[in-house]
Formats: sequence, C-alpha cells, structure tokens
Amino acid sequence: MVSLREFVNALNENELGPFMGVPCSILAPLLSYVLGNPSEMEYYNPANEAHALGVAAGFYLGSKKIPIVFLQNSGLGNIIDPLTSLHQVYKIPVFLLISWPGFGDEDADSPEHSIMGRDFEDYLKVSHLPYEILSEEYYANQIVELTNIARTQKIPVAAIIKRGLYDSFKLSVDNKKQSGFQRYDAIKIIKESLETFSFLSTNGITSRESFAGRGSPDFYMVGSMGLAAAIGCGAALSQKGKRIAVLDGDGGILMHLGLLPFIGTYKPKNLFHFILDNQVYATTQNQPTVSPPAEFDKIALASGYRQAYKVSSSEELESLLASIKNCDGPVLVWVKIVLGNKEGTGRVPSSPEEIRDSFMQAVGGTAESNERL
Repeated sequence: MVSLREFVNALNENELGPFMGVPCSILAPLLSYVLGNPSEMEYYNPANEAHALGVAAGFYLGSKKIPIVFLQNSGLGNIIDPLTSLHQVYKIPVFLLISWPGFGDEDADSPEHSIMGRDFEDYLKVSHLPYEILSEEYYANQIVELTNIARTQKIPVAAIIKRGLYDSFKLSVDNKKQSGFQRYDAIKIIKESLETFSFLSTNGITSRESFAGRGSPDFYMVGSMGLAAAIGCGAALSQKGKRIAVLDGDGGILMHLGLLPFIGTYKPKNLFHFILDNQVYATTQNQPTVSPPAEFDKIALASGYRQAYKVSSSEELESLLASIKNCDGPVLVWVKIVLGNKEGTGRVPSSPEEIRDSFMQAVGGTAESNERL
C-alpha cells in the first residue's frame, strides 16, 4: 500500500492543491490525513461536487495553481455541466481525484454503485477526460503525467482511486465539544411519535439506523445523496391524504439547499422535514460539513415553511412532536445531534425494488410489482 504522506507529497511536488470536494469511504483515509495535517495541504469542503468545480475554477483564475477536486464516481453526474460548460470551454485545468466504488464485485452489497461502477470508464471517455487508474507501483509517475496534460493543454484530468491503494488513517474527533443526543435515539423518538406517518430517509447511516430502530415500510435511500427532501416533497404533493416525514442530514440538505424554497413555495400541508445535524459526514469518517453557520430553522422560515423549530435533546424533541404532530406543514425540525453511529448497524436488507414497492403500498400508490401481475 502507498503511504499517505508519500501520496500527498507527490501531489505537492506537482504544485497541485488545495483539496476540495465531497468525501466517500474510499477517499476517507486520504481526506482524514489531509485534515489531520493542515500544514501539508489546504482543505475546503463545499457541499456539492459542482460547487467544488466552481470554487476550483475561481481558485485557478486567481492563482494559476491547479486545485484538486475529490469525489466519488457517483458525483460525476453532478459535475458534468461545470465540467463541460466551464472548465472545458474556458480551458481551466483541474485535477480530479475520483474514487471507484462498484469496481468488479467488491461492492456487491451496495446496489447504488452497480451501474456507475460497471460503466464508469465509459462515462470518463464520453466526458473527454484524460485519466489514469492509479497503481501502487506507478502512481507518482501517473500524477506527473496527468499534471503535465492539465498544465500544458489547460484541461481537466482525472486520477482514479480504487479501494486499497493507500494505507489507513482515522481522524481523531472530539465528541465532547457538542451537546445533544445521538441520531439513532432521535430517529426512534420521531418514528414512535409520528407512527401514522410514512417515512423517507437519506442515504448512508441515517437509513440504516432508521431501519434498525423500526423497520417500517419506509423509502430507505441508498444513493442520490441530497435528494431526500425532493423525493419526500414529491410524495407529499402526489398523496395529499398521507402524512410524509423526511429524515434528512446536514450533509444531504446542504447539497441542494434550494429545495427549501421549493418546498416553501408549494407548501405541502402533509410534509414534515427533519434535519439531523451533527456537522459531519458520519458515513465517511466524520469529515466536516459546512453546517456550523447554517441556522436551518431560520432558513426554512425565510423559505416559506409554515413552521420551523430547533431542538437539542430527547425531552425537547418528544415535547415538540406531541404538540405539532397534527399541525399543517411544511414543518421543519432541526435536530442537533452528537457524533456517533449505532454500533452493529448493517445495511437495509431489502433490494431497491422491494423498498420502492413497500413504500408505494404504504402511501397508497400501486406497487410496481403488483402492476406486473
């Protein structure tokens, strides 16, 4: 395996940086190393991969230094527009570090990676991205070659990282600095208090803990990060007689914060929106989000939600839900939680199609499997 220090040194020797992007589990050791060694590389954490490409373009325009934008291969969809209509047409170079989950059969239990994992290189080719799949033996030379292409041709390039390229590293996070309670406990209170609601939960740990706490026929997301509120709003608008609750995270909602004024514009009365905020990407080793300055209750009210609240304890959450569960929405509840994932929580065992059908039946839609019979 490649030493993380040597890997970062190779990037620095080519005068690349700073780091900016959205984390994933394959990139987590590298990002944790950079965060833990700030003197070696600057680190910025925009909420969306497209935002990262925009920041990178501006950084190059102001400095002539080529930034590093990191993302999972699933995030390639978010960057196609700024890649093609900004970086490629203006000839603004950027060095992309893209992880490859779904390579071969290594993520067979993660259906969200199956299509992109299978077709990843085809997407790179159709995007006209020069790329190298980094190897333990030749990674330093590959970084040099890609940097030369980016610098001389003034175009984006991509270094592809597969699982197991470098050694492990975990960032030490101080949990004592935050007050509140854990996500698993908050979800249990919400689902027990709103037992007549149908639930949708954002991808990653939130969906897994929601299923572990109460395995109801929810829409448990496994991919499409940032779209929980959009899916929940669509369900609420289409089934006005059914109460819908969205279990969102700070990292997810920040990716597409424009969903709040969308929801505030159409005001579905049957929609409750919970943002479980621990200020980190909990699924990928607790890299920071940009949520600390965001006051989600005030943003929601300014965006047109009928009601918005902030709670930071189980007692506050239970009391609030008892008083508002019959109110008209859209309602936003900003739940401040501490770091920490429920130990032993596994993936939701149902397939995406099974999740779809059980949720459709729960909200009163006709399940797709039933239509085929």
